[in-house]
Parts: sequence; structure tokens; C-alpha cells
Amino acid sequence: MTITLRRAQPTDANALPAIERSAAALFRTDPSLAWLADTPVTDTRQHLHAIETADVWVAELPEGALAGFLSAEQIDNQLHIQELSVSQHFQGQGIG
Repeated sequence: MTITLRRAQPTDANALPAIERSAAALFRTDPSLAWLADTPVTDTRQHLHAIETADVWVAELPEGALAGFLSAEQIDNQLHIQELSVSQHFQGQGIG
């Protein structure tokens, strides 16, 4: 499978909460982390703001669907990863 990594576009913001929810669901497999699966995810508006003001990249499948994303912010000339999420279906394939 060929994955394209690219900067996120405003139109990608709608897909990112579902990716984040899917990735977080994996925490249910560890009882000590299961609570993380039920915490709120970043909403579309917040993702859109990050796309417009920070560094956000997406992993795109050949047909255009998104498999994952990374959101980061530059602080003191260093890149800090805020979120890295890959949909469960695509985990374990080297996308993250």
C-alpha cells in the first residue's frame, strides 16, 4: 500500500476527529489505559485552527482517504509533537 504524507489542508479537518477516536479505542485493550478511549478528542474546529496555525501532516491513501495525522507546534525553534493518530485499521503498518 502506498501512503502519501502531505501537509494537511483545511478540508482534511473533518476527518481528523474520527481518526483520533479510532486510534484511541486501542487503549481499551489495556485496563490501566482504557479510560483514555473515552476522553474527548479534538473537534473539527480545533483541528482546523491547528492546520491554519501549526504544523499538521496527514497520511493519505491512494484513493484520497486519510489513514492518520500528526499535529505539531514549534516552540523555541524545536518541533513538539502534540498528537499522532493512526486509524486502527492502518496501525502496525509503519504509518505512525
